[in-house]
Amino acid sequence: AERRRRAYLRHGTRVLGALLPLLGHLVWIGVMALYWAFADYGRSWVRPAVWLVVSLLAFHGGGSIEGIDARLLSERRAAAIERVVGDEARTAVAAQYDEAVRLYSVANSIPFVGPLTVDGDVKKFLFCGETGKGVETAAASAAKAATCVPLPPRGFQLATIGQNLLSILLVFFMGLALRNYFRLK
Repeated sequence: AERRRRAYLRHGTRVLGALLPLLGHLVWIGVMALYWAFADYGRSWVRPAVWLVVSLLAFHGGGSIEGIDARLLSERRAAAIERVVGDEARTAVAAQYDEAVRLYSVANSIPFVGPLTVDGDVKKFLFCGETGKGVETAAASAAKAATCVPLPPRGFQLATIGQNLLSILLVFFMGLALRNYFRLK
């Protein structure tokens, strides 16, 4: 039994050793396919610019299409609207919430400095539903201010990180293409 176990272990190690180079090649082929799709191997600045606009539309949404950020914050949007009294106030809060999500998505598509432009009050509004003075009752506002920490949901955090990394990569590809263009001439 011990001999058989060692033989299986030795055979498994050989198979894994043979598959690792193949897996490495497949990963490299995938990376090069993405490099071609996003940047045309550093020859085109238009292709990463188009992908940046596409990623912005995917996270922001366009027309009647809801973006990734809006879908991930839909529960918090509903909770913020639910806390407000009056139909006109609810409509106003819904419009403000949608505008705040758009602001966050557009700011996050600008690498490095974009997320810094989003104000803390906007984050409190997005993640805590703090709508401002005069819209809610004072007791509800005071209770919420004491308990709410403006932390986004985990899925939204991952989407934000993904959008930021993608936009950094695409801006890098645009710069690389421009560098290659001016270096060749």
